[in-house]
Amino acid sequence: MREHKGSSFKTLIEILIVSTRLGFTSFGGPIAHLGYFYEEYLRKRKWLDEKSYADLVALYQFLPGPASSQVGIGLGVMRGGLLGGVVSFLGFTLRWLSMFDSFYRAGSLVFGGGHVVLPLSGVCTSWNGQ
Repeated sequence: MREHKGSSFKTLIEILIVSTRLGFTSFGGPIAHLGYFYEEYLRKRKWLDEKSYADLVALYQFLPGPASSQVGIGLGVMRGGLLGGVVSFLGFTLRWLSMFDSFYRAGSLVFGGGHVVLPLSGVCTSWNGQ
């Protein structure tokens, strides 16, 4: 496994660009995301070796929570330290944040300022008691 290069600006920008691109182009759920991560981070960019990637995936499969997001954060930490993990998380989840914001704004227009709740597991909207 390569040592993380620290939180240099260039490294953080690289992490942000790669994780954002993966966030906007990786579809199919957590298991598919792990395949995209393998291709991008291990095979293409060689940020870590097979054993390190397998250990990282095994750890996050064991822990509760979304494994693909956790692996992405872990890869960011390994590459750019703690700040690299934060940048990786923000880049990978930007698509969902932008979608949620769009639905919230659309709901505010449709429902006259009411809050729209969108569960990530489905596209159901509801009024906030208005």
